[in-house]
Amino acid sequence: MGTIVMVHGTGATGPERGPDWWQRGSFFEEDLRALLEAEESELKFEHIIWDGCNSEMSRFAAAEALRSRLFELERQDEDYCLLGHSHGGSVVASALVNASKKGHPLRYARRWITIGTPYIETRRRFTLFSRLRPWGRAGYLLFAYTAITWASFAISLLLTESDNPTFDRIVLFGGPSLLAFLYLLLLFSQPQKVRLYGVKLSEEAVTSLLSKWFPLFHADDEALGALHWVRAAKVSLFDKNFAVPALSFMSLISIPIIMYALSQWTVYEDLAARLGAWVSLNPTPQSQVGRLEAFARDSLAVIAYPTVHILQMLQATGVTPNSQFSQGSMLLGFALFVGTLAGLTGLWLASILINLLVILFARYASSALSWILNRLAHTQIRTISLGGDSLGEEVLAADDAPNWIGGRGKPLPSDLAKEISQLSDAAAAEALKRIRTQIATLALAGNGSSLDFLSWRELVHTSYFYVPRFRKLVAYIIAQSTGFRATTTFEEDPDYNTVANWYAELSASTCTRRDPG
Repeated sequence: MGTIVMVHGTGATGPERGPDWWQRGSFFEEDLRALLEAEESELKFEHIIWDGCNSEMSRFAAAEALRSRLFELERQDEDYCLLGHSHGGSVVASALVNASKKGHPLRYARRWITIGTPYIETRRRFTLFSRLRPWGRAGYLLFAYTAITWASFAISLLLTESDNPTFDRIVLFGGPSLLAFLYLLLLFSQPQKVRLYGVKLSEEAVTSLLSKWFPLFHADDEALGALHWVRAAKVSLFDKNFAVPALSFMSLISIPIIMYALSQWTVYEDLAARLGAWVSLNPTPQSQVGRLEAFARDSLAVIAYPTVHILQMLQATGVTPNSQFSQGSMLLGFALFVGTLAGLTGLWLASILINLLVILFARYASSALSWILNRLAHTQIRTISLGGDSLGEEVLAADDAPNWIGGRGKPLPSDLAKEISQLSDAAAAEALKRIRTQIATLALAGNGSSLDFLSWRELVHTSYFYVPRFRKLVAYIIAQSTGFRATTTFEEDPDYNTVANWYAELSASTCTRRDPG
C-alpha cells in the first residue's frame, strides 16, 4: 500500500475535507489519483492539519504529531511519500530529523517533497538559565547557591584544619555528586525542542534524508524572498543622536544639584554671622524655623555668599564696620548686591559647564543606546517574521534548505516557472480590477474584509498547485519512489516526457540525490 501524506503551510488550517489543495477531495488529490497508483494496492492519502500559526512552537507540535502518525505507517510496513507546502515543508523536515535523533529511522519514508518552503535557522540560547521555565529558573538559582556554598566549604577546609573529618569528607566528596544530579535535572527540565540540540544527527541519517529530499520552489517566490530579506536587513530605527534632546534635559536639574551641594557646605547661619559684624542681625535659630523657610534661607545664602569675600576684600583695604569710611547698611547693601550678582554669575557659568558635559555624555549615551535598540529592533523583527516563540531558542534566518544539509536545491525550470508567474499575474490583474470597482467599500472596511477580494493566486507562493503541469511534476517525482508508479493515463499524457526532463534537470542540482528505496 502506498500513502501520500500532505501537510499545509502557515495560515491554511481548516477542516479535513474541502477545496484547498491539502484537503480531502480537492482538485489536487483527484489529479494525483489519476496520475499515480500504488504498486501493491490502492493509493491512500493522509491529511495532517495543524493550527497554521507562524510560530516555531506550533510547527514543532505539528512535527511531533506528524512523527507519531508516521510511526503508525511504519508499523504497517507501508510505503509513503510526504508533501509539504511553505512551512508545511519545514514541519515535514522537523518530523524526519526528530525521528532520526530519537533513534527511530523512518525506513518506509520514500520521498519528502517541499514546495516553496523556508527553513528557519535557529540556535540554542547560550545560558542554561535562559532555556528554563520559571520553576526551572528557581531551581537553577538554588543550584547556583548550593554550588557556591559547597565551593566555600571546600576552600575553608584547605585554609583551616578539619575539626570533623568524617562529616567533612562526606560533604567534600558527596557534594559534587549531588550538584551533578541537580544539574542533570535542570538539563532534563529544558523544553523538548531545545533538548534535541544535544543529539547530533548522524552522517548516515543526513545521507538518508538528503537522498529522499526533493525541493521545489519558484525563483520569485515572494514569501521566500521576504524571509531571506530578514537576515540581510539592517534596521536603523534610531539615529545616533536620537536621545540627545531627551538626555539634555538632565541639565535642567544642574542648578538644584549645585545649590543642594553648596548648601551643605555654607548655610544661612554662617552668612548671617559674617553680616552681623556690619549691621545688627539676630537670625532665628535653624531648629526653630520650618523646612520651607530653612530651604529658602539656605538657598539665598548660597546665592549671596560671595558677599562674604567682598566684605573680606573691603576689610583688607582698611574699610571695617568701625572705620570712618563705613556707611553702615548702605555699604553692606552694595556688597550684598555685587555679591549676589557674582553668585548668580558663578551659578550660571557652572550650569553652562554642566550643560556642555551633559550634552557630551548624551551624545555618547545616545550612540550606545541607538546601537543597542537597533539590534533589539532587528531581533524583534526577525523573531516576529520567523515565528520565534520557542523558549531557550533564538531564530536567526530563513533559508531554502535545512542547515544540516550540505547543499541547496535548484529553482523550478524556467518554462514551468513562467506558467506559474503568468497565472499569478493574471489573478493579480483580476483582483486589481475588482478592488478598483469596490474602492469605497475597501476604504471603509475595518475588519479585514478586503481580503475577500483575493483568491491568493495573486502570489507565486500560493499559486503552485493551480498550474496543471506543476501537479504533473509532483506526481512524476512521487512515481520514481519505491511503492509508487505512474498510471497508464499519465504515461500517455503529452506532458509526460516534459516533466521527466524537468525531473532530470532538478535532480542534477547542487543537492546530491539518488532515487530512494
